[in-house]
Amino acid sequence: MTIRLPNGSMLMFFGLDDGDRIQKILGQEFYVIWMNEATEFDDDQFETLQSRLAQTNLIPDRGRLKYKMLIDCNPDSSQHFTYRSFILKQNADGDPFPDPENFVELKMLGEDNAENLPVGYLEGQNRLSAAKRRRYQAGEWKIEVEGALFYQEWTDATRITQDELPDLVRIVVAVDPAGSDGVKADETGLVVAGVDEDGHGYVLADCTLKGTPEQWGKAVAKAYEEFKAAMVVADHGYGGQMVDSTIRNAHPAIKIGTVDGKRGKVLRADGVSALYEQGKVSHVGEFKKLETQMCQFTGEWKRGKDKSPDRLDALVYALTELMIVERQVRKGRSVQASGFW
Repeated sequence: MTIRLPNGSMLMFFGLDDGDRIQKILGQEFYVIWMNEATEFDDDQFETLQSRLAQTNLIPDRGRLKYKMLIDCNPDSSQHFTYRSFILKQNADGDPFPDPENFVELKMLGEDNAENLPVGYLEGQNRLSAAKRRRYQAGEWKIEVEGALFYQEWTDATRITQDELPDLVRIVVAVDPAGSDGVKADETGLVVAGVDEDGHGYVLADCTLKGTPEQWGKAVAKAYEEFKAAMVVADHGYGGQMVDSTIRNAHPAIKIGTVDGKRGKVLRADGVSALYEQGKVSHVGEFKKLETQMCQFTGEWKRGKDKSPDRLDALVYALTELMIVERQVRKGRSVQASGFW
């Protein structure tokens, strides 16, 4: 379909639902291209359309106009060209664009356009699953990393609300202290988790923070009291007894179990990943930063090269204590875990 405007401009509508149509567009030249629902297109179609921005437009007293390509979509996978092009500013080969400043993302939420939406539309979105709310309501991308140990689908499938939380038989607070407290320091991972009488795990809170030892020590004590935890599991990989002292300065009566976070980070996370894959862990609510970190962590992680996954580390410490160490003890196995006994 073609629409001719009084000023001589033309609007031409095309579909790319079969291979022949993209070939027909190769013979066309355009000044502006608009891709509607771009997640329905692939890399090849996107690059082919870019090559058709070849029409020269000379306007009296203004000179040659710069071409434009407009793209709209509901954010989908981080593997899609829309994310790679407008967030990572990379082509299909993973090479950086020479002109990244020309690729701009503008997030437009439904609530920003409420006056033009049907009555009840926005309220209806609250009934969607967590994954769909992230996509359609919050306009967030589904982060997918090749080789990741965790997948968003796993947490979405077992997620529950606070009202659905059963009685728990044991709760722990886990802390992964930052190696320093400077401006460029990592955050101190701080996660609270529990387990019910059937051995199912529940992530209750992500209290991760950036702060001094005194600040994170107080945060640990607060979480310990608020959730009536049985113990605190702390990483002794950096600082050793300093970690214990920091926690006990904030709360002298806390029981502390330790884990050496310098050893087997990927191996330990792999064990917890298996629990998620089997549907044995539920998140009570959404923990966006924690879940993003989980889904970006791969078996290729290297100490000293990659950023420390502080929130994930704390999560792994908590669930290991609740669901792996505890289970092995119940079965009568001998477990080497310094500081637990």
